[in-house]
Amino acid sequence: MTAKFSIGQEVWFMSNNRPTCMQVCKIDIKSVPTKYNTNDGENYENYGDVLEWAKPTIHYDFWDCDSPYLKELCESEVFATKEELRKAVFGE
Repeated sequence: MTAKFSIGQEVWFMSNNRPTCMQVCKIDIKSVPTKYNTNDGENYENYGDVLEWAKPTIHYDFWDCDSPYLKELCESEVFATKEELRKAVFGE
Protein backbone atom coordinates (compact mmCIF):
# COMPACT_ATOMS: atom_id res chain seq x y z
CA MET A 1 0.00 0.00 0.00
CA THR A 2 1.50 3.33 -1.07
CA ALA A 3 0.34 6.79 -0.02
CA LYS A 4 -0.41 9.29 -2.81
CA PHE A 5 0.95 12.19 -0.75
CA SER A 6 3.98 12.79 1.49
CA ILE A 7 4.47 14.42 4.88
CA GLY A 8 4.93 18.15 4.32
CA GLN A 9 3.13 18.14 0.97
CA GLU A 10 0.32 20.68 0.52
CA VAL A 11 -2.99 19.09 -0.43
CA TRP A 12 -6.60 20.23 -0.87
CA PHE A 13 -9.79 19.06 0.84
CA MET A 14 -13.19 20.39 1.93
CA SER A 15 -13.50 21.78 5.46
CA ASN A 16 -16.63 23.57 6.71
CA ASN A 17 -17.94 23.59 3.11
CA ARG A 18 -14.86 25.46 1.89
CA PRO A 19 -11.85 24.35 -0.16
CA THR A 20 -8.88 24.16 2.19
CA CYS A 21 -5.15 23.74 1.57
CA MET A 22 -2.92 22.34 4.33
CA GLN A 23 0.30 20.38 4.70
CA VAL A 24 0.16 16.69 5.56
CA CYS A 25 1.70 16.20 9.02
CA LYS A 26 1.10 12.47 9.54
CA ILE A 27 0.15 9.40 7.48
CA ASP A 28 -1.57 6.32 8.93
CA ILE A 29 -2.87 3.06 7.55
CA LYS A 30 -6.05 2.07 9.35
CA SER A 31 -8.59 -0.70 9.34
CA VAL A 32 -11.81 -0.54 11.33
CA PRO A 33 -13.92 -3.42 12.66
CA THR A 34 -17.05 -4.15 10.63
CA LYS A 35 -18.48 -7.16 12.51
CA TYR A 36 -18.38 -8.14 16.18
CA ASN A 37 -19.29 -11.26 18.14
CA THR A 38 -21.35 -10.90 21.32
CA ASN A 39 -21.73 -13.44 24.13
CA ASP A 40 -25.25 -14.31 23.00
CA GLY A 41 -24.21 -15.07 19.41
CA GLU A 42 -25.71 -11.97 17.82
CA ASN A 43 -23.53 -9.38 16.11
CA TYR A 44 -23.57 -5.82 17.41
CA GLU A 45 -21.12 -3.05 16.71
CA ASN A 46 -18.72 -2.30 19.60
CA TYR A 47 -19.38 -5.55 21.53
CA GLY A 48 -17.22 -8.63 21.96
CA ASP A 49 -14.45 -9.91 19.73
CA VAL A 50 -13.88 -8.54 16.24
CA LEU A 51 -14.90 -11.02 13.53
CA GLU A 52 -14.24 -8.92 10.42
CA TRP A 53 -12.12 -5.91 9.55
CA ALA A 54 -12.59 -3.42 6.73
CA LYS A 55 -9.97 -3.17 3.99
CA PRO A 56 -7.07 -1.00 5.24
CA THR A 57 -7.14 2.60 4.04
CA ILE A 58 -4.64 5.45 4.12
CA HIS A 59 -5.47 8.43 6.33
CA TYR A 60 -3.78 11.83 6.43
CA ASP A 61 -3.60 14.11 9.47
CA PHE A 62 -3.43 17.91 9.41
CA TRP A 63 -2.90 20.52 12.13
CA ASP A 64 -5.92 22.81 12.12
CA CYS A 65 -4.90 26.30 13.31
CA ASP A 66 -8.49 26.94 14.46
CA SER A 67 -8.55 23.87 16.69
CA PRO A 68 -6.22 22.17 19.18
CA TYR A 69 -6.91 18.84 17.46
CA LEU A 70 -5.58 17.06 14.41
CA LYS A 71 -7.89 16.83 11.42
CA GLU A 72 -7.91 13.33 9.92
CA LEU A 73 -9.12 12.49 6.41
CA CYS A 74 -9.23 9.38 4.23
CA GLU A 75 -7.11 9.41 1.10
CA SER A 76 -10.28 9.60 -1.03
CA GLU A 77 -11.08 13.01 0.54
CA VAL A 78 -7.68 14.59 -0.24
CA PHE A 79 -6.55 16.05 -3.59
CA ALA A 80 -3.28 17.31 -5.07
CA THR A 81 -4.78 20.49 -6.55
CA LYS A 82 -7.74 22.77 -6.03
CA GLU A 83 -8.89 21.87 -9.55
CA GLU A 84 -8.95 18.12 -8.72
CA LEU A 85 -10.98 18.90 -5.59
CA ARG A 86 -13.42 21.03 -7.61
CA LYS A 87 -13.92 18.23 -10.16
CA ALA A 88 -14.54 15.68 -7.38
CA VAL A 89 -17.07 17.91 -5.62
CA PHE A 90 -18.98 19.01 -8.72
CA GLY A 91 -18.56 15.78 -10.71
CA GLU A 92 -16.97 17.37 -13.73
